[in-house]
Amino acid sequence: MAALVDIGNARERIHANLARIHATLCGVPPKIVRMRALDDRATDAFTGDFDQELVRMNSDLRAFEQTLESLVEPSP
Repeated sequence: MAALVDIGNARERIHANLARIHATLCGVPPKIVRMRALDDRATDAFTGDFDQELVRMNSDLRAFEQTLESLVEPSP
């Protein structure tokens, strides 16, 4: 029974990670359009913010991978 609870919890984590990644990716095209419209100074500031979002997204992807790996690892 505990295994089913663990699988259910992992499923919820996977859905949460995918939703966050999806939301971030959906925001990329409008940000690129906005970046094209900015001057050089504003673009530099915007690029820094965008870089931080990409770092966060990489972290989210790592968490997603770890969740998937935990599902295939045998329990001790």
